[in-house]
Amino acid sequence: MKNTGEPRPIERIEGKGLRLELSVFKKLKAFQSGGQYWEHQSQNSIREYMGDFLPLMQVEEDGESVLCQMFVEGKEVASQSRAAKGISSAQRQKLESSIQRLKDRAAAPDVDSNVKKIIEAFRLPDPRKDPELYRLYGSRWNPKLMVVWGCEKEEGTSLPPEEVSQRVAKESAGGTFVRKLPIILLILILLGALAWFFSNSDFSKQDEVTDDSRQNIGQVASADGEPEPDEDGKPELGKDGKPELGKDGKPELGKDGKPMVGED
Repeated sequence: MKNTGEPRPIERIEGKGLRLELSVFKKLKAFQSGGQYWEHQSQNSIREYMGDFLPLMQVEEDGESVLCQMFVEGKEVASQSRAAKGISSAQRQKLESSIQRLKDRAAAPDVDSNVKKIIEAFRLPDPRKDPELYRLYGSRWNPKLMVVWGCEKEEGTSLPPEEVSQRVAKESAGGTFVRKLPIILLILILLGALAWFFSNSDFSKQDEVTDDSRQNIGQVASADGEPEPDEDGKPELGKDGKPELGKDGKPELGKDGKPMVGED
């Protein structure tokens, strides 16, 4: 039998959510009087501060399973989630920030005593014992964390929220590279575009024009009868150290176009 990659106790139902079997997972009580985390008041007390990470949880009519739902812009995304092998530092920081807001609410002087008990008793699943309850949804380029809360496989293994961030696995270096790959490609494309721009800009054309002008100036000077420079850039001279001069006072040129050499 092929492994589908999804633990049997968790079933993905397209467009509806995740179904967790209560024969495997146990419900947690929110406070000593027996209230469950998934009761309406309990959920609101927690999700008001951690709703970005905690889905809606609802016990189904048969009482044997729990439906987990996360809505983003009206679309259910829990059913598209996958077990997280590690989370990014950005998602970890957001989770820690949400937990801190929850703790601050519990410490506020105006907090309702019942809400205070719910928050203080709040626990998250241990990411080492129940890693499948830490899940990612969304694109692989921008994955979001979702924590299936209020349940555990082994009774008493859930943790105070502040301990979770220390135990949840960090994202692998490969995952970080894949997420940053579009940015790297964009930078390379921009660098290539800049190189093409400068190679075809007016600066390079001006340099070509300048080189052509210099060559033409040299050709005109030779045609006017000016002494043609030799390899060291100076006119060829006669034996007396001076070029032959014509009637116009300019050096006379021979048939080969060079100044005629004078005799002593």
